Amino acid sequence: MSDPKEKRFAFVARDIGVANPLEMVAVELSRQGARCWTFFETALTASSIAALLNGRDRPNVVVCGMSSSAELAESELLAAAAAAGAGVKVALFTDLKSSGGRPFFTGVRGVAKMIFVPDDDAGADAAKLFPNAEVVVSGNPNLAKRPRFEGAEIRRRLGVKPNE
Repeated sequence: MSDPKEKRFAFVARDIGVANPLEMVAVELSRQGARCWTFFETALTASSIAALLNGRDRPNVVVCGMSSSAELAESELLAAAAAAGAGVKVALFTDLKSSGGRPFFTGVRGVAKMIFVPDDDAGADAAKLFPNAEVVVSGNPNLAKRPRFEGAEIRRRLGVKPNE
């Protein structure tokens, strides 16, 4: 990436699963000197998005989460469409492999220029669904923080015998 101080990012996500990782990115980019607007867990209106995109100091990248329900995704979809219409680069972030295939994201598949996915399997799916997007396997910091146990360890901790 070029100098973060030249970059201006807007982050839009309603679902906590995508808002948390994007907030981490926004905090780090801000620390590096980038200008970041964050819209997490708040519904946006067409007029608020238009005001942001029509401002003199507007973002040059809008990063939208890919929330789990059509209702939560409304702001993300609205922001992505408005950004694309204003000539602003659209990037998407998915925390799960299945997010890109959700039918309510069909309308943004052609406008996304970049999509961040949790793993290689999700990347392969995203490459098919988002033909104009650079696919970036970024992982999911929410999942990285969770302890991972094998089935035998989970059964042992729960007091379940191997044959149960």
